[in-house]
Amino acid sequence: KLAGALEIKTINANIQSNEFTENSARTTGGAIYIEGEQNTIQKNNFTKNHANSLAGAIRWINANNGQITENNFEENYAQSGGAIYADGKNTRLANNTITHCSAGDNGGAAYLTGASATITDNKFSNNIAGSLGGALEIKSNNATIKNTRE
Repeated sequence: KLAGALEIKTINANIQSNEFTENSARTTGGAIYIEGEQNTIQKNNFTKNHANSLAGAIRWINANNGQITENNFEENYAQSGGAIYADGKNTRLANNTITHCSAGDNGGAAYLTGASATITDNKFSNNIAGSLGGALEIKSNNATIKNTRE
C-alpha cells in the first residue's frame, strides 16, 4: 500500500494547512505519497506517521522543482527517511521543524537523492538514524545547506 492518507500523481499541486496524524503505509509514504514536479507541500503538521520502508510522512518521486516549506514534523518513523524521502532535482526544504523523527537505517529526519537539493532555515532536533544521517542523508551532486540549526 502506498500512502497512509493521500496519494497524488500530478504536477503543480499545493498541499497546504492540513493535519496528518497517526497514518501508516505498509511500504512507503506514511501520510503522503506523491509523484510529480513543481508541487508544494506547505504549512502542514505531520505527527506520528509511519511507513515500513521509506518516508514516515512524505514520499516524493520526481520532486523536480518541488518545495516542502513551513511544515512541522514530529515523531514520524520509517526504515529510511523518518519524515521525508524525496528523489528529484532542485528540491527545496525550507523553514520546516523536524523533531523526534527516526529511521531504522538512514536519514532520521530526511533522505534526499537527486541533483541539486537546497536545505535552508530548517530546525532539526532529536532525530535519530540506525546507520547514517541522524538528521539528514543526502545523495546529491550539488547540495546547499544554509541557516539550518539543531
